[in-house]
Amino acid sequence: MDAKTRKNLISAASKFKPIFSIGKSGITEILITEIGKALSARELVKIEINKNSLIELKTAAEEISAKTSSEIVRVIGRKIVIYRKKEKNDE
Repeated sequence: MDAKTRKNLISAASKFKPIFSIGKSGITEILITEIGKALSARELVKIEINKNSLIELKTAAEEISAKTSSEIVRVIGRKIVIYRKKEKNDE
């Protein structure tokens, strides 16, 4: 992902709230499935890591990205923004 694309995605993500929240139970298969569905529908997803979560932010971002075949756009504060380009057959 080039810098211009990343900048545009960060700008777009700043306009909406996180749609997923990771707490004590961490990253479950159900969560990964739901994030995958959200990526298919909207391409750009913001996730929040709760303060009571035992997983580190960067570790969570890398795991979610790997399991959903997405790219990490930004990790800041307690938020993760990931992106996966919509495939033509997903429409």
